[in-house]
Amino acid sequence: MSASHVIRGDAALAPETDTYPSYQVASYTVYPTGFHHAADAPKRDQWCVTVADAGDGWAIRWRSRCMNYRGQWEYEPPPGARTGEFLKRCRFSEQAALLRARREIDDVIVDGLTFTEYVERFVAEHRRRARAVLRKQRRRLHGSRQSPVPGEPAPALEVI
Repeated sequence: MSASHVIRGDAALAPETDTYPSYQVASYTVYPTGFHHAADAPKRDQWCVTVADAGDGWAIRWRSRCMNYRGQWEYEPPPGARTGEFLKRCRFSEQAALLRARREIDDVIVDGLTFTEYVERFVAEHRRRARAVLRKQRRRLHGSRQSPVPGEPAPALEVI
């Protein structure tokens, strides 16, 4: 068989007409750095940003706001109330929207905290609570005598 007769890949399965299944991406979710390592953090979804095909360009959305070209969040009016100026400020190409969202995601602030700051606080609070639980368990096990907890000085022993 000569090289001109060799059919490679899926071309052998493709019908003569171009009737392939197609798809179109409607939106992407952009996650902050460390998102997947903070699975126990209850409010972590609040820092996610959506890049969505708005029909008149791609929008970077967070809560009820969308990002403009200056990286500022502004209210997104309903489709019938969007002006040409708004569309110029707040619509991107798909690639530009994804790049901008990835660049800005770690600066999103919820309740005064970036995602990294939130995770740091969550972990510190979780550790504090775990130490408190350990102290209670040790008190129950040893009566009124307290066992040392990591990071705390050991209680003085009385000699009888």
